[in-house]
Amino acid sequence: MDVNDSAATPPPTTAAAETAAVPGDVNVNDSAATPPPTTAAAETAAVPGDVSDPGRGHSVDDQGPKGWYSRGYLPHFDGGEMPQLVTFGLVDAVPAQRIEEWREQLRLVPDEQAKAILRRRIDRHLDRGYGRPLLRTPQIAEVAQQAFLHFDGDRYRLSAWVVMPNHVHVLCTPDRDHRLPDIVHSWKSFTAHEANRLLGRTGSFWHRDFWDRFLRDERHLRAAVSYIEWNPVQAGLCARQEEWPFSSANPRFRSVP
Repeated sequence: MDVNDSAATPPPTTAAAETAAVPGDVNVNDSAATPPPTTAAAETAAVPGDVSDPGRGHSVDDQGPKGWYSRGYLPHFDGGEMPQLVTFGLVDAVPAQRIEEWREQLRLVPDEQAKAILRRRIDRHLDRGYGRPLLRTPQIAEVAQQAFLHFDGDRYRLSAWVVMPNHVHVLCTPDRDHRLPDIVHSWKSFTAHEANRLLGRTGSFWHRDFWDRFLRDERHLRAAVSYIEWNPVQAGLCARQEEWPFSSANPRFRSVP
């Protein structure tokens, strides 16, 4: 199916309908750690021309965390030292034009509600697995996983992650000297360069943007970990979450906090 086909993700009739819970939807703010959607996940986004090494982020400036801000199409929260769930997908996983269409549809919706609806629409679209599943190649998936692990305990603390065929989820807490956008840029830059080299291709690998949200308390953190680590099971990639080799649920990473 063409990812630009408007019938692929028809918007709900009302904003209230989108914010309401629906079967199979996952909300990391739920009180229980709910398993992820039953559809295949697809959330990796590409950045053109990224060739730097992992962890090449810049230190936080003297003004400290920025709070809510918008970079490109998606809202972000630079919350300093607090856990943040980051999702980004391959370049063709969620077309920028589609996101812009959604933003226009939500123009008259109250800001916080619009953010929640936009996140839900992006998540659903990614879960449908659009685009080329370049991360299904084990060698490429391992490159992404090792990029996440490289500066764990130095520039951030990892809590959970998963590499899916066309997207990734990472739950991390940046340290006080590194900003989340710089951390994500370093991941995407390094993996784009290495993946293109290994695949013998050129051009954009990741979508230019990423989606993130901060976790308010331990309950939401547990729910986010469950959502991340159940993704491969719900996508039919494995029978048990610990069987997926590119996830924090795998036994070889049990020592990761």
